[in-house]
Amino acid sequence: MNHLSKVTNFVKKNKVQLLAVGVLSAQVVSKTCYALTVDIATPLTAAMTDTVTNTIACFSAIIPIGLTIFGAKFAWIKGVQFFSSIAAK
Repeated sequence: MNHLSKVTNFVKKNKVQLLAVGVLSAQVVSKTCYALTVDIATPLTAAMTDTVTNTIACFSAIIPIGLTIFGAKFAWIKGVQFFSSIAAK
């Protein structure tokens, strides 16, 4: 725990410097990616597009099931509360 508090204190004291290092690192990465040739950029773009498409397809299949389960549990809890309040009177 002592090491964690040291790291936390260091980050709190050096927020501006750490932000500057992060911005500079992002610029270096963006310049490197911009310098990629078309031979490398095209497959990377295609792979990222496929990944995004597959992720959206998975979420669109999973979210309705999760909402249904959540809705059924929520309705059950509220129904039990309602009937408990009626029975208590």
